[in-house]
Amino acid sequence: MAQRRSQNDARAGQRDRFLGDRITEDEVKEAARAYLVADGFEVQVAWGRNPGVDIHARHRDGRLILIEAKAEVGTAGAQQHNYFVGALGELVQRMTEPEATYALALPDNRQYRGLVDRLPALAKRRLQLAVFWVDRTAGGLSVMVERAPADG
Repeated sequence: MAQRRSQNDARAGQRDRFLGDRITEDEVKEAARAYLVADGFEVQVAWGRNPGVDIHARHRDGRLILIEAKAEVGTAGAQQHNYFVGALGELVQRMTEPEATYALALPDNRQYRGLVDRLPALAKRRLQLAVFWVDRTAGGLSVMVERAPADG
């Protein structure tokens, strides 16, 4: 079950992980799923490499969140960078629901943090991009959600 992290713990996952400790895409999906279910969302997950949006979550009040999830690779570098750029591209191509929140779910590590931090603020606002940061802690997987500031 995913636990929530406070804003003060937001950078806790920046440590580099050993290869055997990397977070898989399905672990990222499960942590985000558990987080959303705890918030009252009905969640559908595309496990493994099924096509389409990775996580489709609808709240009983009508809110819709569509999430693209990515795994952590053994070492930071081009592969993880390509995962990130691919995930952004997939999100943009799926932006067909005007009222939906679009999000990434990523392992909380130095490279993914750097890639998100380097996105221009204007792009984050225009996309209204949310990021579900997933970290492995002693208690299991935890999730912290970072939302872009409102455009305006």
